[in-house]
Amino acid sequence: METLFVLIGFLFCVVLPIVLLVVFIRWLWRRGSTPVADQAALLAAMEALVLRWQSEGALSPDIASEIRILLIGERKRGAAPAQPAPAQAAPAPLSALATVALGP
Repeated sequence: METLFVLIGFLFCVVLPIVLLVVFIRWLWRRGSTPVADQAALLAAMEALVLRWQSEGALSPDIASEIRILLIGERKRGAAPAQPAPAQAAPAPLSALATVALGP
């Protein structure tokens, strides 16, 4: 009977925390690697939604055209190439470092 208590204690105090830790790490890993939604597809879906609202009469033509202009601006901003990061200066060569005297 004592062996059963030891095995149950080992299960809950050693095995279960390790399994939960591994599951938590895998969950974090997979959550970080989820693909980001395509911005062009999102903008196209938004434009289709605006057109549908306009055809149903939920949006006035003026407001719908303003929203479409904003969506076109977002497409252009997303299509522009990203600015490259400025290059960092190269580290100084070892010969340029000051030498330190270690003794008299």
